[in-house]
Amino acid sequence: MKMIEGNYTKIPNKVLEALIKAGLNATQYRILWTIIRYTYGFQREDHKLSVSFISESTESNPQAIKRGLKQLIEMDVITVTKEATFSSPRIMKINEDIDTWCIKEYQETETDRGNSNDTSPGNSNDTSPGNSNDTLPGNSNDTQETKKEISKQRGPGPDPDEIEDYFNKIWSLYPNQIGKSNITEDQKEKLYNEVPLNDMVKAITKYKQEIQGREPRFIKHGGNFFSGDYIDYLPPKGQTIPRPKEIKILDYDDKIRQLQEEEERRYQAR
Repeated sequence: MKMIEGNYTKIPNKVLEALIKAGLNATQYRILWTIIRYTYGFQREDHKLSVSFISESTESNPQAIKRGLKQLIEMDVITVTKEATFSSPRIMKINEDIDTWCIKEYQETETDRGNSNDTSPGNSNDTSPGNSNDTLPGNSNDTQETKKEISKQRGPGPDPDEIEDYFNKIWSLYPNQIGKSNITEDQKEKLYNEVPLNDMVKAITKYKQEIQGREPRFIKHGGNFFSGDYIDYLPPKGQTIPRPKEIKILDYDDKIRQLQEEEERRYQAR
């Protein structure tokens, strides 16, 4: 038998066979093939992959990629081994324990709820070829038009991606990362709208100075801090710097690096 020439990706048979039977939509498969390419394809267990990178690699709409990624994580097909930080996207891998995948259960639950984001093939929001939301080259609705339509449907207000990015950044700086699931989407949007990033960094820094030497059990849970306790540590209103239209993360790199190094030293000293 003639061997395959050139480079190729080794995929565990159990994973490949499970994906064949999975019945996912086109966007979800694009995400999975991208993760497979940059993990198994480079003999890695996991890898850093951002929504924007997957979107560009698959020539798909970022909102569709974000939605599909969230669904795959909830179905336990993808495992997040490390959440995103200020300077790095989250690290992900394919969950090789296929017995823990809950694709059918998730799809049935979404159908029972009447959720418009049902992930079963043929759903009106599926991004498979021929769907009106597909962004494959050659489709009549190209990426730019799709983005305009999504923006029109969303209406005025901040982009959900920007809100999530903002929250992940401030969460990564907080010393006791317990209770993240307690922060509602409304609370995240409130934080984004009312507290500029630099003010929240100052609030976290002030609290970290206050708790120096304190046992971990006496440090506020992140879920409590970002639900309202942060207010006590914000700079006076007169010193608040208006939120710029476009946050330049480079302005905060040194401060963020310093805070992260302090946090690492503090945990190593325990």
